[in-house]
Amino acid sequence: MHVLQPGVFIWTNFPFGNPPDARSRPGPSPHVAYHLGSDAGLALLAYTSSGSWRGAGLATPPGVVEFGIDEAAVLNQKAFHLDLRTLAKVALTAAWFPYWDRDNRGVVAVADTAVQRRILQAAKLLVNRLETIEIRGVGSATTTITRRPGAPRP
Repeated sequence: MHVLQPGVFIWTNFPFGNPPDARSRPGPSPHVAYHLGSDAGLALLAYTSSGSWRGAGLATPPGVVEFGIDEAAVLNQKAFHLDLRTLAKVALTAAWFPYWDRDNRGVVAVADTAVQRRILQAAKLLVNRLETIEIRGVGSATTTITRRPGAPRP
């Protein structure tokens, strides 16, 4: 079994979920995701998208981390945002990681300690103010975790 270091940005076949039943299958094209960690041959990935957050409202929602041009360049990318509200649990195989057989496994960059801490803080904020987290990939069509704002944490 292969091992993948947490804190890497890596090329994946992230399950985009269109149509909805595709949420449990590898996506149609390579897409950079952030690796949060692995266990039992499965990796937990966070979705990324190029550019700044473009959602409704002025404020960036909890769980979304933005990386401007300079920050992204250090990570070998252009400006992007990471969305911890959209995760995927996937097998550590070439079906989910299109460059898995290469020497670098398709790793784009390794986040330094400060970036990893920033992402972890955003995750903690999201859990504390949780509304919805969607987990796609292996094991189910979609797992959605929802809690009313202000409700006690499980």
